[in-house]
Amino acid sequence: MSDENDKNELAKFEKQAFEEMEKKISAADDKSMKLIEEYIADGFYKTLAKLAVYLGKERAKTLLQKLPQDLRSGIEQNIDALGEKNRTDPAIIVEAAQVLKKTGFYGKEMADSVIEKTNQEELAALLHESDKLFERNPVLAINVEHYLFTIEDLVILDDRSIQRILREVTQEVLAKALKNTSDSVRDKIYRNMSKRAASVLQEDIDFMGPIRISDVYEAQKEIIDIVKRLEKNGEIVIARLATEELVP
Repeated sequence: MSDENDKNELAKFEKQAFEEMEKKISAADDKSMKLIEEYIADGFYKTLAKLAVYLGKERAKTLLQKLPQDLRSGIEQNIDALGEKNRTDPAIIVEAAQVLKKTGFYGKEMADSVIEKTNQEELAALLHESDKLFERNPVLAINVEHYLFTIEDLVILDDRSIQRILREVTQEVLAKALKNTSDSVRDKIYRNMSKRAASVLQEDIDFMGPIRISDVYEAQKEIIDIVKRLEKNGEIVIARLATEELVP
């Protein structure tokens, strides 16, 4: 009789526990469904409004004219709610980045569309106008900045990587490439050479005299190409390129 009571008590306990669990599941289920409903009814328009802001006023205006009136009105109301926000606002950038990720035009592919097969003069111009690029297209600017490697980025490499690169570069090319670099880049190179080799290189740079900027850029490109090849082959690691996620 005692065993039967125990079984009944256990069954009652399990039923109560299941009922409590069912309440929690129902609450979570209801909340998730309501969030989806809110996204469709409201969040959808908010998302589209942010993307329209990212496009800029003129482009967004042209796009909105192509949409049905009801849809256009909902987006416009949400654009008004965003106030003075523009495409450089973090929330707007994230929204655009998520869309571009889904399309597949993001990360290295996006960056390479700008910087692949670009000469050093063009890269120098790009760096000089980086603020303008960010104002024009923040997601593009962020990706380009992340994947762009210049001679100044040698400072972020570890000593082993610098030493590996130096084995591929002639003294003449190295001297030309360092002609107009910062002291931090030169110091990075000198620290990874013997004292005698560093002294000779420093003399070569000091006594080189005037040199065409195109020759400097060409020497720098030769070194950058070596860096890219070694990175691609896994012989060196560029720390920031190991991080794929740029914008959530």
